[in-house]
Amino acid sequence: MNYFRLLIFLTFLGLLTTACQDTSSQIEVEETTSSAEVPDFDTFYLQFHSDSLYQLAHIQFPLQGVSSRPEDHGAGFRWEKEDWRMHRNFTSSSGFTSEFISLGDDLVIENIVHQNGQYGMERRFSRLGGDEWYLIYYAALHPL
Repeated sequence: MNYFRLLIFLTFLGLLTTACQDTSSQIEVEETTSSAEVPDFDTFYLQFHSDSLYQLAHIQFPLQGVSSRPEDHGAGFRWEKEDWRMHRNFTSSSGFTSEFISLGDDLVIENIVHQNGQYGMERRFSRLGGDEWYLIYYAALHPL
């Protein structure tokens, strides 16, 4: 039950901190901290960003999250498979850093923040069914 309450709290917190910002281009970020210490997460994470079919197969659509577009704001926003833009691997020139927070063995939260500290994104990954990792939440770029 505590896990469920934590997910609700994190979802609510993400919605509170999200503001209106349109991002029409894909953003690449630089990984500056090691990925979570959850077994097999690093392997999943690398393949998730390098293989588009693998990425689509490992997203829990319709994906809960928050859009950068003001017209999409409101309770219950979901990313749809047909509108998904592939997330790419990090580059050193992007100006973004990534921090991973592991909550147990089956949940990893990734906070991605621009070097100026004014903008960020959030992604949540969960190991569902005990075997495979999936993206279960994505909050697009927003002011912090």
